[in-house]
Amino acid sequence: MGIRETMIKLLGLGLLGFSLLLVGLGRQLFLVKLVGVVVTGLTFLIIKLIKNKIAFPKYFRLWLVFLLILSLSFFWTKNTVASFEEWLLFLAGTGFWVIGFNLKKELRKHLWLILISLGLVFGGIWGYFQWVRGDLPVVPFSLWGHY
Repeated sequence: MGIRETMIKLLGLGLLGFSLLLVGLGRQLFLVKLVGVVVTGLTFLIIKLIKNKIAFPKYFRLWLVFLLILSLSFFWTKNTVASFEEWLLFLAGTGFWVIGFNLKKELRKHLWLILISLGLVFGGIWGYFQWVRGDLPVVPFSLWGHY
């Protein structure tokens, strides 16, 4: 494996770690969902550069039918923004599913390091607010604040 392929794989794993960090912080949820979709798209490009093709899981077409049916709810919803935000979650999750399917070997090697690093970061944030500042803020949907 050449230096180019190694750098592309590290960039893809770094984007995955960054998106997981944003989700764990739980701030500006719409922005996090939007960044999740953008990061997923960038990671698709990286997979295309590495493997020259993107493979899809077995029941992916059935999942796309579900996403299509879910998107039809935009026509009768009373809160289009909230529905779109929820749809973005499903779309980003779809991307993570396909990325995981395509980068199985790389994720088996490096996912533990990403998760341990994120755990240390969130633990450090919690410790800072708990012991240094003395006030732990309430942050909904975060992995470091209580709710």
